[in-house]
Amino acid sequence: MNFVLHLFLFIFLLIVYVNIIKHNTLHDVYDTNCIYNIDYINNNDLQKKCDKNKILIFDNSIEYIDKDMITNIDIKLKNTNDENHILVPFNVFEMSLDNNTNYTTQNFIDISGITISKSLFPINSYSNKLNIMGGSKNYISPTYFHTYHRKFFLVLNGTVDIALKPLTQDDIIHKNMLEYEFSTKTPLWIPSDNHDISNSDVSTINQSFTNHESCTVYKNQIIFIPHNYCYSIKYNDNSILLDFSCHSLSSLSCNIHNIIIHYIQQYNVHDNNID
Repeated sequence: MNFVLHLFLFIFLLIVYVNIIKHNTLHDVYDTNCIYNIDYINNNDLQKKCDKNKILIFDNSIEYIDKDMITNIDIKLKNTNDENHILVPFNVFEMSLDNNTNYTTQNFIDISGITISKSLFPINSYSNKLNIMGGSKNYISPTYFHTYHRKFFLVLNGTVDIALKPLTQDDIIHKNMLEYEFSTKTPLWIPSDNHDISNSDVSTINQSFTNHESCTVYKNQIIFIPHNYCYSIKYNDNSILLDFSCHSLSSLSCNIHNIIIHYIQQYNVHDNNID
């Protein structure tokens, strides 16, 4: 009996270890032409496509989005000219985007057990989060990267261009543990002299960026970004995005120390509110 138990435990730990190694492995920087427009049959089919670690774009088929959950919460709003933020109602956030001021937001909400999670995430997913993002027209976000198991962006309104590249050992990593944001100093929007990034098309890989790719994601489309990918968002309009992220057991194991530090730091801050 003890032998069987130890064998089972060994196999379990071996599987977790192999998946952790796989999760921490960086992508091949020369693996180009990896943006695909797809259709999928069901969640299982979607997960198989995501497991290939390619950038995927598809039409939104989420049948249920609780708009009350989104509109009835306070949004963490930040002017991109400084690092401070305030909490504002959702309608104030929407109006602020019309003022041609560079505002952005990141506002993680736990959505474990909600229908949205079941539509996009694997069955065995953990720390399921919804992040409401937004920006004014022509705002370009910093270059972020993520270490989640799954990350999907749904364009709620407007259109955005997204430049992407695999994370490399040469990238200088900056960790903002309070906001749980991982970024690099690597600029992604460096167009060639004759390239107009506003004319990007979702079906065309932009070869004007060295080892970078870009695409346009339109309203009601979803883009899947594999883990350990850098990305920067250019807002072509005043746009709002929903960011759906989740961990697997292996990615959670890789990030547990960051998550603990994040929650510790959150207890040491005080948010300013606007009613």
